[in-house]
Amino acid sequence: GLHHLLVNYPLVIATADPEAVHQTRVAIRRLRAAIALFKVASAGPTGPVLRAELKAVAQGLAAARDLHLLHARAVAAPDVAGYDFSALRAGLADCRDAALGSARQILAAAPFQRLLLVLALWFESGGWQGVRDSEGPTQPLRPRAARILSRQFVKLRKASGSLAALPDRVRHKLRIEVKKMRY
Repeated sequence: GLHHLLVNYPLVIATADPEAVHQTRVAIRRLRAAIALFKVASAGPTGPVLRAELKAVAQGLAAARDLHLLHARAVAAPDVAGYDFSALRAGLADCRDAALGSARQILAAAPFQRLLLVLALWFESGGWQGVRDSEGPTQPLRPRAARILSRQFVKLRKASGSLAALPDRVRHKLRIEVKKMRY
């Protein structure tokens, strides 16, 4: 996740490429999901703070992604006889460009650069793995991850029950949890 982020965020700053914005958001989402999933390992004070800061950055990039998709759909939509959508498309392009400019500023700013350094230091120093849990001393990540993911999978299977009968809100929350596991 960190590598994915480090590869893509400079492209946003340099080119304002909408795909780089999307990939930066995916990398952040994966990092947040990993920190959340392994919350026992990241139960110290740093994990939740990093997760909250990553969430704030992702929210700051959301408009750029959303407006890029909306503009692309507006451009691809067929014209309707008697209506001129060129002003709408131009307005969406202006809004998208402003949001991309904002995304560039967020990623180039000192708070995000500090966040990257703290995140890298936290990973490299092993600060995320120094907490004991009910299983005893800190275990190597691979077997521990397998146990956590297996327990999460069982929980999701039980929660899913009859998927079609679940209320929309519950189904939406379940979908989010499945996405976290996928990341």
